[in-house]
Amino acid sequence: MSFKTRLMVLLIGLGVMLTGFGVLDMIRLGGKPVDVLELDSDEMKANIHVAGDVEFVWDCAISETTEQKTYGVTTSSRESSRYYTFVDMQDEGDYYTFDKVYVIKVSSQYFDLFEKMRTESDNWWNDYTGKVDYPSTSFSYDGYLKKMSDEEREIIMDGLRSMGFTKDEDHKSIDDWVDVYYIQHVANPGASKIMALVGVVFLAAGITVLVLSIKSKKENEQMTAGMAAFGNDAVIREPDLNFDFDNRTQGETFGENGFYPGTSGQDGSGNNDENV
Repeated sequence: MSFKTRLMVLLIGLGVMLTGFGVLDMIRLGGKPVDVLELDSDEMKANIHVAGDVEFVWDCAISETTEQKTYGVTTSSRESSRYYTFVDMQDEGDYYTFDKVYVIKVSSQYFDLFEKMRTESDNWWNDYTGKVDYPSTSFSYDGYLKKMSDEEREIIMDGLRSMGFTKDEDHKSIDDWVDVYYIQHVANPGASKIMALVGVVFLAAGITVLVLSIKSKKENEQMTAGMAAFGNDAVIREPDLNFDFDNRTQGETFGENGFYPGTSGQDGSGNNDENV
């Protein structure tokens, strides 16, 4: 595969990928966002644009690691994202209550903030003296809903069971505590437009390389055909090597059999036709 072909495939591939992801995020985040806390379970659907605030963080339910591999061997790894569970605490006067557990996925840049929120939430929840204030740190999210995989949901449900969540009069099953959708936080919603634009640029560059490659190929084919025709039909005439250069008359020029008398105002003897 030639360099131009590899370059064309790379540019078009990147262009399609970036444009697709960028446009998809623009569609997901294009409409007016709704607060996930205001949605009933039957109103939740994938790709709904959601925005709101997280105040009471319950736990880190899932941690995801990204690995870098070279020739199939893992050379490095890092924790890239976490799934945190949170609740919407309702003040009932003498006590607080909540009726649902939500899940939000954030990238590594928010780990410290969510750990601080979790610590504040734990300290307040486990305080029986009344001296610890309700968590003051919050997080404003903007993103879309995404459906959990069966494995993700099972991990989250196992965590809730270990913390003592059970069914009750409002929750006929422990599964009723958590919906099958989680919030995929988008750190920079405006980046989707930039991603789509960069994708279009790569795609245009790839198409340009493709067009130039096709044009160059056609020109080479035409040149090859022309050279073949020249080799079959053309007659190459050699000069008369016995021509007497010293005694040639003025005006003689190189012709098909060597030099011959010129006709541009001179005769064969070298004299002008005009009368002097």
